[in-house]
Amino acid sequence: MNLRTFSCQLFHSPAHSQILECTFMTRSALRLAGLGALAMLLTCPRLTAQTVGFTGAVRTLGSGFIDPFGVAADGSRSVYVADSGNNRVVELDHADPPNVRFANPTAVSSVDSTDEPQTVTAVNDGSAPLTFSSESFPTDSPQAGSGANRCTASTNLDPGQTCDLTFEFSPKSPGKLTEEITLTDNALNAAGTRQQIAVSGTALQTQTLTFTPPASVLYGVKPIDLSTAAKASSGLAVSFHLAGGPAKLAGSVLSITGTGSVVVEAIQAGSGKYAAATPVKKTITVNPALLTVTAKSTSVLFGKAIPALTYTLSGLVYKDPETVVTGKPVETTTAKKDSPVGHYPIAITRGTLKAANYKFAFVDGKLTVTALGTAKEPEFKPASGTYKTSASVTITDTTPGAVTHYTTNGSTPTAGSTKYTKAVTVKSTTTIKAIAVAPGYSDSQVATAKYTID
Repeated sequence: MNLRTFSCQLFHSPAHSQILECTFMTRSALRLAGLGALAMLLTCPRLTAQTVGFTGAVRTLGSGFIDPFGVAADGSRSVYVADSGNNRVVELDHADPPNVRFANPTAVSSVDSTDEPQTVTAVNDGSAPLTFSSESFPTDSPQAGSGANRCTASTNLDPGQTCDLTFEFSPKSPGKLTEEITLTDNALNAAGTRQQIAVSGTALQTQTLTFTPPASVLYGVKPIDLSTAAKASSGLAVSFHLAGGPAKLAGSVLSITGTGSVVVEAIQAGSGKYAAATPVKKTITVNPALLTVTAKSTSVLFGKAIPALTYTLSGLVYKDPETVVTGKPVETTTAKKDSPVGHYPIAITRGTLKAANYKFAFVDGKLTVTALGTAKEPEFKPASGTYKTSASVTITDTTPGAVTHYTTNGSTPTAGSTKYTKAVTVKSTTTIKAIAVAPGYSDSQVATAKYTID
């Protein structure tokens, strides 16, 4: 064991239990102790050291024994006690290297930033120099930090001196990993002694997240199932978070409630096998719905006042009532009270119309001035017939305000034909056709008379 002196004594405590004290005298010895939450666990409730009148140290390593016997020690100065009264064998660990575990599962090719780098302190608690000849760190737990007290492959520690082994968890492959940090030194005067610190951690596979919701929609769009637009490379289900905007989110279904920008975040939080994916945020632009304002076509009897012009709305969505629209459009027409029978446009513009979540489109209408009736057919005197030499033909019409237009060449008369102002003299066989045109009336049917000169 390379121990020069080893002895143990039992003392009774006031509580009627017994305390075991052991005395060691050694040359160089290495003790590795983890720091913080990873400190080396001792099975004894107290650990003290005191100097006595000879070269060596007395350490109170444990208490609470009942009728112990069969004390033994190993090369690393750990003491084993057969505690018969408690029906157990107790190891009083002195210098065994700690087991370091990185508790936070970490994605492959990343560094565990939650647990942070861990440090194990190497202590020479012997009486001769301790010399390191090599050190190695596993692939997934590389050395970290660059402090002045860092252990190196050529560190020399005088008795009582320390150096630090600092390392982080940066896995390169997935799974539950258990590896070792190895120090080679001359502990217990044995050159080439290897000290191994067990390091463990869980490495998670990485995953990617794609999220491609529509970049823009119209107000009035049906609820959007975001699950059809998101996919994790792991195949795990994706959840969603509404980060802002006029919408409601129920599970993966997004319902639009207004215009503007809706920000949605896709999340895959990971599992026991996969690390969390980087969340993806997307903005959906909600554009106004189109509300069509149509001038309502109407008619008016000739000579009557132009009626009030009205309009209709179409395109309201989500069961919005017409009361979401405020103000009035401006409607105009070129028709006047005495405008001739015919069709006239009704122009419509925005005026003071307003409506949240909508934009407007305008459709013109038509105003029709309707006739009072149809003008009566003109009458000829004398009537059609055969005459000896010539005939003087008059054309009359009883429709109020009627003007007669006629032709003598057989063509159909229009309002542009010859206007009747006096009797028409017929000297050769002739066919006269005439119509009556009167304000507020439709043109009369064509009246025809044929005169034959014998």
